[in-house]
This record gives sequence, C-alpha cells and structure tokens, in this order.
Amino acid sequence: MGEQLTLRRLSEHTFRAHLQADSLADAVRAFASILKRPPNTSYSEGEFGIPDGSLVDLASQSSDTTTPHKFFSENFSAFEIVGSSHQVAHFTGFFEPELEGSRYRTDAFKIPILARPHDLAKINSHDQTHLPSGWRFGLQMDTGEIGEYHDRRAIENGVLANRGLELFWLRDAIEAFFLHIQGAGLIHLSDGTKARVTYAAKSGHPFTGIGKILIENGEIAGEDISMNSIKAWLRAHPNQAKEVMRQNRSYIFFRETEFDKDHSGPIAAAKVPLAPLRSIAVDRLIHTFGTPFFVEADSVNGKRMQRLMFAHDTGSAIVGAARADLYFGTGEKAGNAASAVNTAGKMTVLVPNECLDRVVSRHHILEPDA
Repeated sequence: MGEQLTLRRLSEHTFRAHLQADSLADAVRAFASILKRPPNTSYSEGEFGIPDGSLVDLASQSSDTTTPHKFFSENFSAFEIVGSSHQVAHFTGFFEPELEGSRYRTDAFKIPILARPHDLAKINSHDQTHLPSGWRFGLQMDTGEIGEYHDRRAIENGVLANRGLELFWLRDAIEAFFLHIQGAGLIHLSDGTKARVTYAAKSGHPFTGIGKILIENGEIAGEDISMNSIKAWLRAHPNQAKEVMRQNRSYIFFRETEFDKDHSGPIAAAKVPLAPLRSIAVDRLIHTFGTPFFVEADSVNGKRMQRLMFAHDTGSAIVGAARADLYFGTGEKAGNAASAVNTAGKMTVLVPNECLDRVVSRHHILEPDA
C-alpha cells in the first residue's frame, strides 16, 4: 500500500448540505456513464482502496433513481482529504481543443499527429528496465529489455517518419503542442468532416510544464501564467518557440475515436465520454476511475465552485491524492475558462458504504469534531 492519508469524515449534516448545494440530475448521468465502458473493461484499484466493482454496482442502481440527493447521501460516506503530499487540494482546468487538420499532408497541413508505434512498450513491474520507477512506457529492445524511448525532439526531427503512423496533419505546431497537453481534440478536416483523437500512449518521459520554464526565465510573471499567455509568448517568439516546447520531452501518441454527433465529450482514460464540469482527471495510482468527488474550488473564473464530479481521466501532471484537473468542455470558450483555473480548495471523496471499512482501515481518520 502507498502513503497513508489523513481523511476527515464529514458529518451527515455537512455531507447533505454539500449535496444540496448542487443540482444533481446530470451528476447521476455522469456517474452512470461508467456502465457504457467497453465490454470486459475494468478499472484498476487505486491506493485509496475503492474497488471498481463497488462503483459499478452503485452506478447500476443510480440510473433508475429519481432522487439523486437521497441516492448519494444514502449510499456513500464522505471524507475530505486533509493530509497528503499536497496539504490542500489543487485544481486546474482542461478542455478539448478544436483544430484544423487533414488526413493527408499538404503545404498547409504539415504537423503530424501520430499513432502509437509498435516498439513502444508499456512497462510492468516484472519487466527488465533501468528506467526510473515513474516511467510507464519505453522502447522494446531486441535484448528483451525496455529502454528509453525517443523524446519530443527526436520525434519532431523525424525518427519515426516513414512508418505509417500519421493519423492526421495539423496546420499549427503550437496548437498541436497543446493538443498533446490536453490529450484529446476535435479536428475539423479540410473535406468538411470532423474527427476525434484521444490519448493512446506517451513516450514515457516525465512531463515538463513550459509555463514554469518561462516563469523561471523571467519571460512571463507567475501571476500572469496561463495557456493563453504561454501561446501568446510562443507566437511572439517564433525563433525560440520550438526549443522551448522541446523542453517538454514527453510526447503523446493518439488514436482516432468515433465522432459522436450527439455532441457528447471525448473518450478519455476511463473509456467513457467526458462530461463538462462533471468529469475530472485524477492520479490513477491513488484513485479508482468512476469515484465521485465533491470539489470545492476557491476561485474558478472569479467564483467559488462547489460541484459533485467524477474521476474519468488522468494526466502526467496530475499527481497526488488532492490534485484534480476539471474538464470544461470543447472549443475556445471552454479553453478560455479552463486555462484561467489554478486554484486551491477542498477535495472530498465519496466512499461506497459497502467498502467503507476497507477504506477506513487503510487511512488515518479524523472524526467531524476533530
């Protein structure tokens, strides 16, 4: 088991008040979405201790409920995360960008989006490798060992060219870079159709946020850092932009997913569509996909936010028990809202009552009056 967490149990009164602060009709739908995952799919149990089966059982019951507040209050117990490597919760935002692209390389569309290469191996605990323990992917070598895979610089310089990996070609290198950060995108193709891509794998290298680099180099003030300010700097410094982006050695590979005309969100790591302001990305080593969380964010676009949200995705920069990325939806408006979020708050886990004893035995529990 990983690090023991300190959790504060919410009183029944406080828990119900939290739920009453949110209209939950679409929350039930978001929770039940895990029932739509592909057949024979299951979620690995995170260190927190909530098993996949408990969540699926409750999701099956939730689809018939007409009283969502009663459903969540009767079937779950709530625990605020108050002790972890992040002493207070930290929230950022993400979204699905819209990009211009083509299925064929042209003079206008030259930036490739690549599928997962066959020699990129997922690292398991029994594999022979000298890579750091945090690496999840590497190069499958002829010796049977797994070594370091090509990084962003090598891939952009063509090390994977002529292997038939190109799914799409994009117009803009900066937008392509941020597609890698978001992990999914809606592409408006030159023939008038639309396509979706989502995360398939990564090169294995740790994620490096270029915003931090720009702050450290004195290019952007810390209080002004955002996706839009980073994009503006990159466009204003074309001779430096490529090298700055290459400081993030992590490279994302994609797969095409069906474009759903009913406008549901992109398919993410939990293999279900993301729901705007109901889906979050969490540390999947700690939390099980499908877990409900009550998010209290101090400032989301100038307002305090209190919402019930669900673990449907993960990300390289999402590390820690009280760390989450809030999904805002598709397009420029969602992107502007997401990019402005970088706030503290509280993160409360809803634990299914059927596995309550199991979770409590793993962690240090503070009672409501502590």
